[in-house]
Amino acid sequence: MILQALTKSNQFYVKNIFKIINICVFPLLLVSVLSSYSVNNNENSSLILTFITALLQVHLTGVLILVIADISNNSFQSTINYYIKSLYYILPLFCVSILTGLAIVFGFLAFLLPGIFILGKLIFAQYFVILRGKGVFESLELAWNLDSSKAWNIGITVFSLMLLGGVVIILFISSFINEPNNIEPVILFITSILSFILINVYLYTFLLHLFLIGENNNETS
Repeated sequence: MILQALTKSNQFYVKNIFKIINICVFPLLLVSVLSSYSVNNNENSSLILTFITALLQVHLTGVLILVIADISNNSFQSTINYYIKSLYYILPLFCVSILTGLAIVFGFLAFLLPGIFILGKLIFAQYFVILRGKGVFESLELAWNLDSSKAWNIGITVFSLMLLGGVVIILFISSFINEPNNIEPVILFITSILSFILINVYLYTFLLHLFLIGENNNETS
């Protein structure tokens, strides 16, 4: 299951990366600009910008999932349709992200392993929200009820991909830190874009294929 999803994801990523970026470019640039701009602002302003940026990041995630899903199904919409449609998912997707994130953080605080298991169980909740039109708690419940025997493998794989991507980004940023340990906004802007292209697009491609493979296996079992 994991290897099958990775193989499909590699092929899909190489073939469609430019098409995905072309559709996601506007919200990606907006999120990247706000992320880099918030660094040079006062604390109160940064909190507001952080919240706005978080909502826009959720919107970008919705656009990304919809685009990847449509390309996988050989169905296409206009770029503006993706932007508008994703607006309807901001609140439920934001709530799912917060609840899932808190559960994973508490799991990692409980000596790492529970966090990996919870990550493997709840990572698909966002796909139930966007692709299956489920509510917040129903999506979390559906994700949690997926095969527990596969949760460890999924959690370890996703954690490893995120860790590898995080290390690459940290190494990139660290090479541009100046003497006062500050990072120039332009570097954060570039880092945000590279992170999305190299990590987010691939990770969500992998998760979508894993999600679809899991659903097909459940239907045939």
